[in-house]
Amino acid sequence: MRTNSEVAGPVAALAAAITSLADIDPTQLPAGAQLDLVRGLWPLLCQLDAHLTRIVGVVHAQGSAAEEGAVSTAAWLRSRLHAGNATPRVQVAAALRDLPEVAAAFTRGDLSFTHAHIAAKTAAGLDPALLSAGVDKLLAEQACEHPPAIFARAAARIRDHYTPDDEERGRDRHLTQWLDVATTVDGAVSITGMLAPDTGELFTQTLAAFLPPANPDDLTPATTRRADALTQMCRTAAAHAPHAGGDTPHVAVTVDWATLRGATTDLFTPQGAWTGARYHSGTPLRPDTARRLACDAKLIPMVLGSASQPLDVGRAQRLVTPAIRRALTVRDGGCRFPGCDRPASWCDAHHLTHWADGGETSLPNMILLCRRHHVLVHEAGWTIHLDHDSGTVTAHHPTGRPLDLISRPRAHSP
Repeated sequence: MRTNSEVAGPVAALAAAITSLADIDPTQLPAGAQLDLVRGLWPLLCQLDAHLTRIVGVVHAQGSAAEEGAVSTAAWLRSRLHAGNATPRVQVAAALRDLPEVAAAFTRGDLSFTHAHIAAKTAAGLDPALLSAGVDKLLAEQACEHPPAIFARAAARIRDHYTPDDEERGRDRHLTQWLDVATTVDGAVSITGMLAPDTGELFTQTLAAFLPPANPDDLTPATTRRADALTQMCRTAAAHAPHAGGDTPHVAVTVDWATLRGATTDLFTPQGAWTGARYHSGTPLRPDTARRLACDAKLIPMVLGSASQPLDVGRAQRLVTPAIRRALTVRDGGCRFPGCDRPASWCDAHHLTHWADGGETSLPNMILLCRRHHVLVHEAGWTIHLDHDSGTVTAHHPTGRPLDLISRPRAHSP
């Protein structure tokens, strides 16, 4: 049996080799050399991932995590290493014992952990005898030949070919699909679930339809862009949804007048009650968020006076009339924050001077901002200015530094 010092040697050598990569400045390499560097590192990364997974499999099989008081290998990975894919890692490690061809390709660096995970999930529904009779080899061949998304479809076809209960499986998928919606402690909403293939296809295709056109200059993460698309899906669906409880779906916000005007800093009454704004569900929201929501005609605010009597309920028409909205769409064409190309259908109507501060709901006092930039202006300290003579829009960072971009009227943009 090897000692700890013998194990530490290869790890130290690997660490030294990785450290030496820092001496390479990829910005000084030509494009071809940059690509060759990535091409050379990728299989090594896959090989390292394979060895890590193999060792995790041994740790799991021998219960070694109990040595440090962990209840499971996955729990040890999460708590000690902060590993985000702890459970899949253990699942793949266990499955590879029945998939020697996939394991060998993984060890050679011919496929990635994602491929191995897909193969493991596929093998979980197959008879071990089928795996050893050739399915393992077929999975390895397909994994080496295709990227994960295509391999996942190939693996599903392999599974369905070798299992005759595909029709029953399809029924089971519909019976077992689920969706969980929970509110977090800070008022955000967590969505998790599993959809049947046809439902999932409808969802992903609809989501894709709401994603903005690809823009190489947009560094927004794909996950954020999908969340934005889901928001737009909900807003579009709400406009055409059946009435529920006598009204169409909407977001109701209750806010006292002082909070809306930004004239109060007290969040609680002496009795401990929330004094600011809140959603209909009771979830509190910040005053600057309430001010942003009050800009939008699709959101109906209920403004309360000092004695909590409703001052103005259902002001959707008074906030932004259909005529003003159409005029904004024609004039602005989309989000006017400098550098943004979100279409008008993705935008809120923003009051340049908030109506609670005396600003009018009129075309000169309004501008289209996409949801993300609307949040930046109301809740992150950004400021924008519309020059009515030129039609240009400028923006300033919360620090006061001007943004080095100018938004010109869409009709005059190059």
